[in-house]
Amino acid sequence: PAPAAGPLRLPVRGPVIAGYGQRLGVLHDGIDIDARTGTPIRAPAPGLVVSTGTHSIFGQHTCLLHRFDPPLLRNGRITTCYGNQSRYAVTPGDVVEAGTVIGYVGCTGTCLRPHVHFQVRQGSGQTAPVTDPAPFLASVPRQAGGGQPLEAPPP
Repeated sequence: PAPAAGPLRLPVRGPVIAGYGQRLGVLHDGIDIDARTGTPIRAPAPGLVVSTGTHSIFGQHTCLLHRFDPPLLRNGRITTCYGNQSRYAVTPGDVVEAGTVIGYVGCTGTCLRPHVHFQVRQGSGQTAPVTDPAPFLASVPRQAGGGQPLEAPPP
């Protein structure tokens, strides 16, 4: 992965169990961060809550839009999303500061155990293309385990 160079902090403290990348021909489109059910998920930077909802794989999730001026790694806007939440702490339209609790860790998708599936998208919204979160992070996360995603593959 690319070295960390951005301002984003991880949304929860814990080891990264699976990084971004191809696994058996399928893109694991974020990083999985191990954490206990009920652990607060925090906004990694100021932003706007653009969506909350349920996804067949990532369960209950929240997405935030962040604007950067000057652009961050050539991106004026990025969207961050947080999957497998047990519950929400924000609603669409809320403006959040870095560190604001946006939800709580759970296992609501097709997950194997509680964790946060953290995505970075280049642009605005859930349809923007995904990218490796690592270069956007302020520090390289601690990695543990075998690197297998904590989401079960679709049937």
